[in-house]
Amino acid sequence: APRTFYLRIQTDSSTAADLVLWSPPALREAEQVELLVFGIIIGMMMMSLVFALLNWMINRNRFLLSFAGLTAVLIVMTPVQFGLMPQFFFARSPLVADALVPWTFGLGIASILRAFRQPLEIPKNHPRIDRLVCAGALLSALAPVLREFGLYSSVGGPLLQLLFIGGLVLNGWVSGRRWRMKRQGAAYLFAAHIVILASLLIGRLVFLGLLPIASWMASSWIPGMLAFLVLTHMGVIVEAHTSRRAWHMAENAARNAEKLAQQEQKLREEQSVFFSLVAHELRTPLGVIVAGLKNLGRQLSGSGHEIHSRLARISRAADRMAELIERHLQLQRLASANFVPLRSPLSPSELASDVLVHLRDRYPQRVFELSTAVDLPEQVEADAELVILALTNLLSNAAKYSPAGETIRLEVAADAMLHYRVVDCGSGIAPSERGRIFEIFHRVSGSGGQAGFGIGLATAQRAATVQGGTLDYADRDGGGSVFTLSLPLLVPTPTAST
Repeated sequence: APRTFYLRIQTDSSTAADLVLWSPPALREAEQVELLVFGIIIGMMMMSLVFALLNWMINRNRFLLSFAGLTAVLIVMTPVQFGLMPQFFFARSPLVADALVPWTFGLGIASILRAFRQPLEIPKNHPRIDRLVCAGALLSALAPVLREFGLYSSVGGPLLQLLFIGGLVLNGWVSGRRWRMKRQGAAYLFAAHIVILASLLIGRLVFLGLLPIASWMASSWIPGMLAFLVLTHMGVIVEAHTSRRAWHMAENAARNAEKLAQQEQKLREEQSVFFSLVAHELRTPLGVIVAGLKNLGRQLSGSGHEIHSRLARISRAADRMAELIERHLQLQRLASANFVPLRSPLSPSELASDVLVHLRDRYPQRVFELSTAVDLPEQVEADAELVILALTNLLSNAAKYSPAGETIRLEVAADAMLHYRVVDCGSGIAPSERGRIFEIFHRVSGSGGQAGFGIGLATAQRAATVQGGTLDYADRDGGGSVFTLSLPLLVPTPTAST
């Protein structure tokens, strides 16, 4: 049917008359071609919407759903901007159709600006641009209000045009950077912005008289918008498929890592059970060997020096093996998942003094010194056996690796935690080895001291960890090492006497 224009004239007597203006036959042909093109464009937009919804149902990617919403907004905006709403939907209410022009344009711009934020990862990679995009989307949605104040033609309309072009330029720049970084789907998004910007530029050059006036050039934004939608959906779908594939790969990797961790945990448990069984089985025959050596030494008390020297070497080797077995059993006990420390009230200064008495008997050639803070609590709650175990290992290491005649100092202090510091004057630990000093069976190279088992520091750290504490290493000023055993400062609650 030919397009009919309605013109309502308000007279002084408050009556109205409708004048029907029929378009001439030449204009009818142009209108029919225009309507055919418009129908094709709307049909392709509808297909794009259905395609986006189907892909969203398959991939469940929220980007696809947001672009489906953008397509729906543009499907409404296109006939409004095309001037077809008054003819087909609001023939008797042209003012309603006229009011829809700025609102659909503003909401369309806001939808375009918001839809590209997440696919282009603008919030994560370009926070400043993201703030500009969000502000632009808000202004686009509110700009049509200026029409109610008579400011739309001078302020609102130019502002929307500026926001539209500016938003497309920013999104195009970001998509171009992603294309240069070889991100999947970025080429389609970059091409989409180039196409829409070129189509808008043609229309504005026609308006400024820089290009000859032609109907297709004046409405070049419509096919440009269609190409923009098609390329955009292609880019987002490619990126959605890539993201989904990466998500599946990450999920499979996590599942494989979990299985590997379970296998390693099972292997560690089996290894722990095996070594504990071997250690327990070795203790009995080793005890017989040690006792036999002592009895043999008493029976051969009158023998020569060479026999006693050999017996002493055998006895030291047996003692060393017994110590290794005992330390391994201690470490396995601490590594048990169901291990619970037995806390009880103890005096931190007396415990440190008792440890030093034992170490002085064990290393009579070493000089040990105790330093306690003035504000040290009289009693704290801790597992005394574990604290003694950790301090004994730390002080034994200091005695093995410190030069003869140098003082080994044990400092006891308290603030928010209880601190035991073992300070020696040895050669320290090289920076390349500090990350491994608490690993089991790791021995510090180039220490110049008596080689250990590589279990002591691992045991001391575990004794601190199971009590909620830490074991840290630091270099001593002037050379040497400082190991700090820090434990929670738990002061026993006094019980009321009856």
